[in-house]
Amino acid sequence: AMMAAEALAEATGVPREAVREAAAVLGGASRKVLVFNRDYRGARSAHDVPLLAAIGAALGCGVLPLHEKANGQGLLDMGANPGWYPGYRPVTSQAAVEDLEKEWSVALHDLDTSNTDVASLLRDGRIKAAVVLGEDPLGLEGLPADLRAGLEGVECLVVADLFVTATAMAAHVVLPMSSTAETSGTFTNSERRVQQVRQAIPPRTGFETWQILAELAARMGLRFKLKYESPAEILEEIRRVAPIYRHVAVDSEAADGLWDCGRFPVPAEPLNGAAVAPIAAPTSTASLDCLDPRFERWFKGLFKERQASV
Repeated sequence: AMMAAEALAEATGVPREAVREAAAVLGGASRKVLVFNRDYRGARSAHDVPLLAAIGAALGCGVLPLHEKANGQGLLDMGANPGWYPGYRPVTSQAAVEDLEKEWSVALHDLDTSNTDVASLLRDGRIKAAVVLGEDPLGLEGLPADLRAGLEGVECLVVADLFVTATAMAAHVVLPMSSTAETSGTFTNSERRVQQVRQAIPPRTGFETWQILAELAARMGLRFKLKYESPAEILEEIRRVAPIYRHVAVDSEAADGLWDCGRFPVPAEPLNGAAVAPIAAPTSTASLDCLDPRFERWFKGLFKERQASV
């Protein structure tokens, strides 16, 4: 065990004493969870997720990846990915298509789902119109040049945001989003806990974001008829179309709001540790001294930019 701790410390750059302390804590814990963030500063590998899943399986615990922004989990749950319908039902699933066609009274089987890679579609200029909600991709320092060109080259770019971001500056149309304080609904955190949000003040624009989206869809004549009277009505539809939300309760003090993911998925095949290339110069990020200078922009510069745009 001592030799293993020494080797782990050398491979990761984490101090030996910290490795031993972590091992002692894990060994004595009856309930464990592996929490990790999606750190854009460090080196990445295609083996990262399988490796973390294998570690979770070895420890007998779940894995909790932290999202960069609030409600990132909720967005994925609702199908904010071209490859999934709400509830992580594949767009290639005939059963999912039939269920949603009945619920929404629309035809979905004619949609082209052969390419769900938005990045490649942008690169190839196959996306002619884009709606960006509360995100600033053109403001990202590391956005690949071809993706930047693809987004800037769409025929119609609509941006909904609270601030005049770089993406909003490039938009053909800018719509006003409602802030969290002006919104009713739910946020789902990284542990799959659905938390109710109650409107504190009325939106200055007179509309909440969900109302703007419904009106936009209606004016475009989309096949999806987004006619809702309240966020509660939207939640009821979510329960019907996303099986993972079917038994989620958020409107009582006793409700925990968690949707059940079932048994933690263990990798089908054991991870080949020898195939995982070690980082050439590992650095522990536990110390604040190791924080990337770009965080200075995120925590100070970004607030100054947004403050100036208000």
